[in-house]
Amino acid sequence: LTCFLIIYSLTGYTQTKESFDLVSFEVPKGWKKVTGNGSVNYSITHKEQYAKLIVYKSIPGTGDFNTDFEKEWNDLVAVPYKTSAAPELTEDNLPNDWKIKSGTSAFSFNGSRSVVILMTAISKGNKISLVFLTNSDTYMGALETIGNSLQFKKAKAITGNTIATTNNQPKISSSYTFNTSKDRKSVV
Repeated sequence: LTCFLIIYSLTGYTQTKESFDLVSFEVPKGWKKVTGNGSVNYSITHKEQYAKLIVYKSIPGTGDFNTDFEKEWNDLVAVPYKTSAAPELTEDNLPNDWKIKSGTSAFSFNGSRSVVILMTAISKGNKISLVFLTNSDTYMGALETIGNSLQFKKAKAITGNTIATTNNQPKISSSYTFNTSKDRKSVV
């Protein structure tokens, strides 16, 4: 039993509770946190395998769920990661009047297949987007755990005259760099 608990904690299954803007979630311990302009990133790498979570600050939406998701897909996924295939979509209703739409697609990074998942949540004129990236089945369980732990705070209503007609998400870089240390690499 002791060996199992040690292995369990070393493989990243212990979680740490995080909050950013209107959303809270659990991230496996050992993931590197970087706070950016309007977003927070969590990443982990081991050899050539990586996983990354980007949580964007809430911004006013257009008021149309599908339009907001399509805009976020284009700006946060299709353009920076050069995906051309239409995403596989799912939708769900969440507590506190949130609706969420997710899209999944493959893309190529450094010649290997990667997967990107966009989750856009909408409530009372607010929208929040999260982007999950990985090139390994090893991290799919961690990404699923993060997704299942999402909790959205009750949002204040945004009135019609403040609803966005353009996307206010910060610009993101479409390139990654790998910083190499002795036997670890990190996605930046």
